[in-house]
Formats: sequence, C-alpha cells, structure tokens
Amino acid sequence: MTMLTLILRRSPHLALVAALLTFASGAPAQAQSRDSGELKAAIVLNILRFVDFPGNTETTLDLCIDPRIEASRQIRALTNQRIGKRAIRTRSIASGSFAGCEVVYLAGNNPSVIRSAQRQGRLVMGDGPRFVDADGTVGLVKTGGQVRFEINLGQASNNRLRISSRLVRLAARVRR
Repeated sequence: MTMLTLILRRSPHLALVAALLTFASGAPAQAQSRDSGELKAAIVLNILRFVDFPGNTETTLDLCIDPRIEASRQIRALTNQRIGKRAIRTRSIASGSFAGCEVVYLAGNNPSVIRSAQRQGRLVMGDGPRFVDADGTVGLVKTGGQVRFEINLGQASNNRLRISSRLVRLAARVRR
C-alpha cells in the first residue's frame, strides 16, 4: 500500500495538502515523473471532495476522462472512491460526447471543446497553464517540479458549482 493510499484512507481532507507538499519537496525528477499520474489522481479526488454539486441526488458521481491525458489510467483508478455518500464512476469519453458526465477531465485547452463540456453545469478539469483562462473550471499546472491547481470561480458560479473556500485558499491562482 502506497503512502498516498494510506493518507487518502485515514485523512482524506489532508490528502490534497499532502499531494501538493509531495510535489513541492525536492524529490528526484525521475520519481516525480513516475508518481505524477498517481499524485494528479489524488489531487483530482480531493478537489472533488471540496466541490458541491447542488441539486444532485444520484448515488454516483460520473467522472469522464479524455483518454489522451497523461494520467488517464491513474484517474480511472478512482472508480468506487467515495465523495461523501457518492461513489465515483469513471469512463473514457469520445470526442465531444459528454452526456451523463458531471465532471469532465480534458486533454488540451481548446475553448470550443471546453464550452461544449461546460453545458449542463459540469465541472471541467484539465492540464495546462491557460486551462482556466479558456473557461475551464479547474486546471492542473506543472511549475518546475511541482503540480499545482488553478480555479476559475466565475465559471464554477456559472455552472452552479460551489467550491469550498478551503480549496480556494490552496489554489496557485484564482480567476474570478
């Protein structure tokens, strides 16, 4: 069992901080590269724990993943993890097919694809420094040897998503 798994089980709210601190440490680049997907998955899981999807009474949270992203295998491994009373259900998405997705994790920051994914109040996540500027909700950004996240609060509000102020305080950048 990995250290990250132990943290997730014992203290899920601290796992996000632990994941961020792991990236901030002086670990060798090779180890960071190998663990990058696992740590991104932990960050995604913990971000979801701090987002409220109003009006949803489903027992599952549908997380749809673009298979082209680097960490798709690790993020798909979040299947059956719990967000409150809801279990995560993951699936790969075909180009432009977002039906049934509450959370979408995209590869790239194409504004038209992001806008299409935003419809119906979805949380749209992706990689890259300009992801939130292209109207994504949460972007994971690699800065040197660290992975941080940025939040677009305006887009979250447009989609009637509530993001905890505790998560907002941890963001590398917040777009309002």
